[in-house]
Amino acid sequence: MVFRPRDYAFRPARWRDAIELRADGTCVWHGSGPDDRGQAVEGHWEDLGNGRAQITFPTAEGQTSHRRIQTWSADKLIVEKEG
Repeated sequence: MVFRPRDYAFRPARWRDAIELRADGTCVWHGSGPDDRGQAVEGHWEDLGNGRAQITFPTAEGQTSHRRIQTWSADKLIVEKEG
């Protein structure tokens, strides 16, 4: 999954997932819920060293989801897809 800054010139779309990474290690994943309305899920991210990082947040089923951040820069964040 590729994420861009909020001011990036995307083509029009009905919904796009978004993620906020905060300096304190917390994050908010903005996605669509089971009824297609937007929902925000709070989690955290961590730098694993050697150019690796991970996002962790709870799922609707009460599990924990870990997604690896593959690459990041000032204008692009690439996160592995779920599954």
